[in-house]
Amino acid sequence: MYRFIIPLFIVFFSGCISNTDPIGPKVENFVFPLQVGNKWEYVREISVFNIRPDTIDPSIINDTTIIDTSRAEIVRKQVLLDTISTFVFAEELIEHDHIFRAESYYNNQPDGLYFYAYYGAGFVLPKRVKRKKFLFKGHTFESVREIAAWVEKVLPNGIPGAPAILNDTLIYEIPPLQSIKYPIRLGSQWTYRRPGHPWAIKKKVEVAEGIIVPAGKFNCVKIRWLLDIDNNGSWDDDIIFYDYLSSRGL
Repeated sequence: MYRFIIPLFIVFFSGCISNTDPIGPKVENFVFPLQVGNKWEYVREISVFNIRPDTIDPSIINDTTIIDTSRAEIVRKQVLLDTISTFVFAEELIEHDHIFRAESYYNNQPDGLYFYAYYGAGFVLPKRVKRKKFLFKGHTFESVREIAAWVEKVLPNGIPGAPAILNDTLIYEIPPLQSIKYPIRLGSQWTYRRPGHPWAIKKKVEVAEGIIVPAGKFNCVKIRWLLDIDNNGSWDDDIIFYDYLSSRGL
């Protein structure tokens, strides 16, 4: 088995939606646009560089970028556990001739957008038999994409504190995660995951920034994820996530 230490891992998301919004979010009044029928399309790039393998000649391992597309559509409302009203995002990730599906459950509350539950393949590809495996943060992965999903959704794989599976398919976040804090203000920071569950993640609104995607130009707020995977109180610069949020969505 080849093992690779990946010191820097970045995920970029570019959104494509039905029309442009050159104004961007009205920060004080923003709420995420939850309505059945809303759709988003994304092109995702996962870039890995400065790879330092510990068992083979590093000169034969090149920096790499993986590109795939994904779609999200709000398909219905659904009540969870007889009390929690949510909007269901049906998600598809398309890679070549393969389609991987998942669902995520969100709703707005007065103080933010909350993430309640999910199930399905999402952004994780099925296990494959490969000669190369990736060692990252003390865990072994079959692909770079699997690392991204592990960090983002904390998929249960024997990690203490991972979200509980309450039935055969649906994975609940207990307590639900505050994905976006309202009102949105530059410099605002909040806790997304708590230490030990299984690691600390905070989010911070860093700057207002314009971006250009195939759908047009959008003014956004740029939100950085601050991760402490080692739970040692320091933020991890090996993994960098940014969300770009406009009044049309992510």
